[in-house]
Amino acid sequence: MKKLFAIAIILCSMSMSALAQEAEMPNIIVFPANVWMNGQGYVKNVTRDGVTKRLYQYADAFATNRDLGRAVTAVQKVFADRGFRHEDLQNLLQNIDEDAAMDMAFDADGEGSETSVAEQLMDETKPDIRVNLDFSVEQVGPRRNISWELQAVDAYCNNQVASVQGNIPLTTDPVDLAIRKAVAGNADDFSQQLINYFLDLRDNGRKIIVVFKAAKGSGIDFRKNKVGTMPMFMWISKWMKSHAVNGAGGSGSPSANKYQLKNVRIPFYDENGESTNAQEWVMALLEEFASETGITAYPQRGSLGSVYLSLGGE
Repeated sequence: MKKLFAIAIILCSMSMSALAQEAEMPNIIVFPANVWMNGQGYVKNVTRDGVTKRLYQYADAFATNRDLGRAVTAVQKVFADRGFRHEDLQNLLQNIDEDAAMDMAFDADGEGSETSVAEQLMDETKPDIRVNLDFSVEQVGPRRNISWELQAVDAYCNNQVASVQGNIPLTTDPVDLAIRKAVAGNADDFSQQLINYFLDLRDNGRKIIVVFKAAKGSGIDFRKNKVGTMPMFMWISKWMKSHAVNGAGGSGSPSANKYQLKNVRIPFYDENGESTNAQEWVMALLEEFASETGITAYPQRGSLGSVYLSLGGE
């Protein structure tokens, strides 16, 4: 009887383990925080056509700062141990030519758009959540005081999801080991917040931003121009609500030449089971809009969770 009971427990444990492995978890990517990159000098200001952009030099940071690579790996390991899917930033950077990325950062479209290395990586890997790691080390003889902070943001709309921070006083551990211990000790609540947020996105749709802009010389006025009997902005709003998840078509007030909608909820997956992004989702809108008005709308730039559309341009 005891043997049968033990077998039942083992089978139950195996079943629970299998369910845990099958459960969908957020896909994360760990980046060094912008404040860390700025503080360490891994940033370059580049000006073109009077517009200055800040470009973070992630490859240089990993190549020249040994603590960074080890710290990022340590944080990744904490979340991998908890079942999170993750992208390895260092490996991804090896596939990007930095000179090409710099050139892409200022591909002209007349609106000062940019494609940074980070944006390019996010577009390629489509993580759900970006985790930003900041840390500082103060050497005190053979010991170290280490301050650290993790901030999780929605990779699509940059809304903050969770944050946690701490101090490690007078440790003799290597930086990466000290950070791994500290993060692991504070990861349960942080991880649960990420999971809860991810489940909300899966059930209620991802959050994106869609910006409509009248091209120069187009004569388009979102409040005065009509589609059928409706002002143009109202037609757009109605389309958004009818196609967004649970009617969450976003919010925003139109001006004469611009209409921005925030917190538009789009399906988590497309018809092929792939992660949906903002630029792909609006294509149906552009087709219907052109059919109804004869006005062509062109995607100018965007990211996973935002898209900027020029109406009436060439």
